[in-house]
Amino acid sequence: FSESINNTVSKVQKELKEDRLIENISEDEINTTEIVEKNEDGLVREAEESSLQIDKTQFVNSLSEKYGDDMVASFLPFCERYGIDPYEVLTRPPSEGQTLIGWGLGIENPESPANQPLVNLNLTKDELSNILEKSTNRPESKVVVLGFAGGAKTPYYSLSDQIGGCHLSLPNNVWKPFAQANANFIVDINIPFIEKGIDERKLFIFNVEYDVITDPNNARRFSLPELRLLEMKTNNYTQVDIGQYMAFVPNELLDTYEQYLPASLLE
Repeated sequence: FSESINNTVSKVQKELKEDRLIENISEDEINTTEIVEKNEDGLVREAEESSLQIDKTQFVNSLSEKYGDDMVASFLPFCERYGIDPYEVLTRPPSEGQTLIGWGLGIENPESPANQPLVNLNLTKDELSNILEKSTNRPESKVVVLGFAGGAKTPYYSLSDQIGGCHLSLPNNVWKPFAQANANFIVDINIPFIEKGIDERKLFIFNVEYDVITDPNNARRFSLPELRLLEMKTNNYTQVDIGQYMAFVPNELLDTYEQYLPASLLE
């Protein structure tokens, strides 16, 4: 388990070093280094990398002691996928009540599911994958529907049914363990569900407005983590209005996405 975490840290470090053109940095520490890179005019500029001198194992251990092994095991691959430097938690640490995942998503409100602690549900990776697969409705659809179940004019699952969209819906008996483990649902089910749609370059539609999702009164809902995930720059999505709904469209489909939507949705 710890070896897997260390391997992830090494991979993240390697990719970050390549991105920043750092050539003389060791695998176990980030030393003071001058970064030489070219600007748009081809001119060379120099920037000094701050000295961290943090041993990789010590870094992982310190995170695990504060946030737990499971949280760190989820956080590091998250950083790898979205180009986040995990060492930034040392210079820009999570705020009080904020978890590593909440920090990665830029969500500070401690009431958010993203900032709840992970608990041991005694579910294997295969069992979680099976839950995700069986709880995904119409996975073949090009349109994923997200948002509120209650408190919206049309619940997200009803909207999905109306337009033949894809949505996530867990039966009561399957949802039961996650009812008291919202962070587990975010990390183990919801994020993988959305990331699969991102990888397949699907369209995402919310059944509520942006301001409603970001309203602190709705902090306990899952929509803000979903929104922040889609807003990650590395996903290459653009927010657009589709009729009365807010959507996120892959950049490469901005000129053609309407072909995947029913005409009634565009009115």
